Amino acid sequence: MNKDLELNSEIGEVCGLQLGILSDNEIKHNSVAHITSHETYSGSEPIMGGLFDSRLGTLDRSRKCATCFQRNDYCPGHFGHIELAKPCYNPNYITIIQKVLRCVCYRCSKILVDKSDSEVIEILERKNPKNRFQSMTTLCGKVKRCQYNNEPCDAVQPTRYIKENLRIFADFKDLQQSSIAERKQYLSSEKVYNILRRISEEDCEILGFSNQNSRPEWMVMNCFPVPPPQVRPSVRQDSSQQRCEDDLTHKLADIIKFNKGLRQKMDADVSVVPTNYANIIDDWHQLLQYHVATFIDNEIQGIPPAQHRSGRVLRAIKQRLKSKEGRIRGNLMGKRVNYSARSVITPDPTL
Repeated sequence: MNKDLELNSEIGEVCGLQLGILSDNEIKHNSVAHITSHETYSGSEPIMGGLFDSRLGTLDRSRKCATCFQRNDYCPGHFGHIELAKPCYNPNYITIIQKVLRCVCYRCSKILVDKSDSEVIEILERKNPKNRFQSMTTLCGKVKRCQYNNEPCDAVQPTRYIKENLRIFADFKDLQQSSIAERKQYLSSEKVYNILRRISEEDCEILGFSNQNSRPEWMVMNCFPVPPPQVRPSVRQDSSQQRCEDDLTHKLADIIKFNKGLRQKMDADVSVVPTNYANIIDDWHQLLQYHVATFIDNEIQGIPPAQHRSGRVLRAIKQRLKSKEGRIRGNLMGKRVNYSARSVITPDPTL
């Protein structure tokens, strides 16, 4: 720690590291500001509730953070949050969401296998949750009706779940008498969220998830975290007072704009809206989902990447972390120094 900072409490030892998925409640609990405006500055003053709200941290030497009251040298930055008008998928988890949907009932969210079956008992004895999840996915994929619980709903299960770009469809291929439109049903993110939310704690553990660290419904976001300015610093030009904003700030502005537009469409008076009102809301929701997904990963297969007006592709979070030029290999594992080929950072107790 820097000598200029005064420590009022003892620092405890790190006893472990637990990885997991942030729930909506955790994102709100760790947030210091609810971000509602896509604006950044009014003159030289940061806008309250904007993307450079002073509670998130400060980049200016002459200004103090409104949360920790430290200058930019010592302020680590603080997260804010955006409350989404409709749930949106995290693009990294859509494939896992498909597998979870195959394991639980389409209607009642109960697990599709008989827990007293010898094959299921053998799977449950496996300690590795990843292997348990893969085996349960294979086993539950063969079940066609919900009939193994105390109160089975006897609902016909989809033959498969299809992912098309950022959408999930339930394919009832066994319903031969129905039309193609009836066999292939679109599952909205709200429907998927409700199915995952109703999974019991016992079934959650059976599938290999943790009720404390990685509930299945947490893979669908209702609350979006806003990284502090230290993660996305703006560059001020010397000749003028204009600021060049980071790519992540541009994407956050798009998320806020379309989230606000979607909320206005949802709050509109139903009596005066056009007949295709549901399609309009769905289109706005898909645009919001697109901006949320490209903020995290801007190289999703089958989806056009987000670009600047000049045509330059934006660098999302995933592109900043991976590859040789990313944070891990490019900045943390090694760095270029003067009069040497490479300086390697190694584990050290004072690092």
